[in-house]
Amino acid sequence: MADSSVFINPLTDFGFKYLFQHKELMLSFLNAVLKLGIVDFTYIDKEKVGESPRDRTSIYDVHCELADGSKIIVEMQNSSQINFKDRALFYISQDFVAQSQKGNDWDYNLTPVYGIFLMNFDWKDEASEHLREDVALYNKQTLRQFSDKLSMVFLKVPLMTKEADECKETLDRWLYILKNMDKMESMPASFMSEPVFKTLGRLAQVAALSPEQKRAYDRSLKAYRDNNAIAQAKLAEGRAEGRAEGRAEERARITNRLRAKGWSEEEIADLFSKY
Repeated sequence: MADSSVFINPLTDFGFKYLFQHKELMLSFLNAVLKLGIVDFTYIDKEKVGESPRDRTSIYDVHCELADGSKIIVEMQNSSQINFKDRALFYISQDFVAQSQKGNDWDYNLTPVYGIFLMNFDWKDEASEHLREDVALYNKQTLRQFSDKLSMVFLKVPLMTKEADECKETLDRWLYILKNMDKMESMPASFMSEPVFKTLGRLAQVAALSPEQKRAYDRSLKAYRDNNAIAQAKLAEGRAEGRAEGRAEERARITNRLRAKGWSEEEIADLFSKY
C-alpha cells in the first residue's frame, strides 16, 4: 500500500538523517534544546565503535563540533531499551576518551560534551511524567554543579501533548513536528513566523524526494512500521500475561478462603470447573 503522506516521517532513520543534514534545521534544533547561542558547527564522523549494522532502532544521527571544541551527540531511539541510560553514558564517554592526548604535557583539560537523546517512548521511572529530563554532574551534599563538561537532555516525544497553536517556544514546535509531521497536510500557520519552519515545510515534502531518495525512504518507513508492530505485539502480549497472572492470583486467593472455610480440594476444583 502506497504511503499518501504529504511530509516524510521524521522519526524514521532516513527522515531524521535527511532533515538534519541541513545545517539551518540542525542549528535551530540545537539552540532550541541547549540554548548555547550556537552560530555555527561542523558535522563530524558519527560512527560508533562496535555497533551492529542491523541495529536500526537506534539512530546515532548527528555528531558535531562547535568552534570551542565542544561536541554534541544527537540520537533518536525508537524503541524502549533496558540499558538505554547506560548506552547514553557510553556514547558521551567515547567523546571524552577521544580527547586524550599522548605525551606528558596533557593536563586533562576537557571540552564539554552534550548529548541530546530523542526517545519515541517513555521510560517508566520516578520522572516519567516529564517531557524533558536534564542530566548533569552535581555534588550530592551541596547540590551545586560538580562539572559543566557533561550535559545530557532526554526528550520523550510521545509526551508532547500540546496542540500546534499552544506551541510558543521553538523547542515545543520541533517536538510537535517530530511527533506529528507525517500526519500533517501543511505546516502550522502559527509556526511560519520562524523561517526555519518554512524551510522545513519545503524540504520535508515526500514529493520533493528524488526517485532514489523515495526508495530509501520507503524502505526506512517499512522498517519503522515493522518495529512499531513488533513493539505493539510485545505490549499486547505483556498485557495478556498480566491479565492471566491476575486471574491466577485471584483464583489462589479464593482457593485459600475456601480452604479456610473447610472446603475440600475436590469441591474447590468442581467449583472452578464451572467457570
